[in-house]
Amino acid sequence: MTLTTSNTIAPQLLNGQLREVGKIMAGATLVLAVTVLLFTAANYIDATSRGAEIAFGRGLWMYTIGFLPWFALAPVVVIVSQRHLFGDVSRLRRALYTAILTMAVFSALLLNMLFVYAPLMGIPTSEIAGRIGVQPWIPDILIFIIAVLVGGALGSTSKQTSKTVTDAPAPIDIVVKSVSRMDVISSDAIMAISAQGNYVSLLTQEREFLHRATLSDMRASLDGYGYIQTHRSHLVKSQEIASVHRKDGRVRELTLRNGAKIPVSPQGARALPSIFANSDKKLTET
Repeated sequence: MTLTTSNTIAPQLLNGQLREVGKIMAGATLVLAVTVLLFTAANYIDATSRGAEIAFGRGLWMYTIGFLPWFALAPVVVIVSQRHLFGDVSRLRRALYTAILTMAVFSALLLNMLFVYAPLMGIPTSEIAGRIGVQPWIPDILIFIIAVLVGGALGSTSKQTSKTVTDAPAPIDIVVKSVSRMDVISSDAIMAISAQGNYVSLLTQEREFLHRATLSDMRASLDGYGYIQTHRSHLVKSQEIASVHRKDGRVRELTLRNGAKIPVSPQGARALPSIFANSDKKLTET
């Protein structure tokens, strides 16, 4: 059996990063929406207790405009902090990115206060500029610090995830020889392997290949690639399982994504829950 390696790590990392950015943006939006509601409610309660008449809707509008830049800035701060302020970063680079990030964020907040918030609230720009002090900036400073700390926490988590993906074994190519031809099959394409005497049947999405090897040989060669032994004569890649079928109190058969049926022994059935517990797939039984 001839083995060669190929690499599919880069697409996995890119997809993971895109999902992570999406989660950061969604999380930041949710937290800021809750923050706006809390500030509006607190302002309304305080005003009402003093006997002042204030519309809840106007307070909501006021705080929404005030916090509006953070809906874009908070994800940026988290992502920049995650990638450039923590981990294996030199002190000079960390200081440079911190200074640039701080100046950019608070400049954007100041511009929003002067040229968006003030006109919409009917306050002259010159008047609000003269009233700017330290106290109005406290919520912004706290949000900035929290976003930086969240970025640092996510940075340590993403480094562990990246290391796990990078350390995963690269796919191998299996050379299948016959009298008239030679086929090269990537381990990524093999959905299941079945014993056929001194041969094994390699099942792919398109067809089956008969390969001169034993099931134990293939199990050893593909250790760590996500294959489980569901039966003494069958290996199955766990990612390819579409559903499992129960009969007389236990799982008896698997259906793969291409519709192929694979038998399951009692010992193989016991291995299934642990496999699915460590993946994003749900164990669907029929």
